[in-house]
Amino acid sequence: MDIAQLADQIVPYAAAALGAYGTGAIAKIGENTTDGAASIGRRLVIRIFGEKPSEQAQEALDDLSGAPGDPDLRAVLRVQIRKALAADPVLAREVAEMVRSSGVVASGERSVAAHEISGIVVTGDGAQIRKA
Repeated sequence: MDIAQLADQIVPYAAAALGAYGTGAIAKIGENTTDGAASIGRRLVIRIFGEKPSEQAQEALDDLSGAPGDPDLRAVLRVQIRKALAADPVLAREVAEMVRSSGVVASGERSVAAHEISGIVVTGDGAQIRKA
């Protein structure tokens, strides 16, 4: 798998984990604290960046934890993920396997990935949802 594509797939998981846990608590929380994207994202962030991320990676993680939906902050984290994976091909293969084994993969613009959806998911421009 291409590193850029892999990074694209990791960012939503990482954002879910950072939104749920914040960067300060992400490494301290137990393995089975939650199900779904946040749990997968937690494992991916720890595997990619370890216990002591580089200054740039830590800044990207901290920034995104405050605004997990911000597309600019997601792009900054994606760059840090790409750098980490490009620097270590073994890590890239291991992380790709973690993503594949998660059972959920979203690929492409406006894709949705979830283990479970309990509400409405809308992608696209100009979508309107009306209560009946």
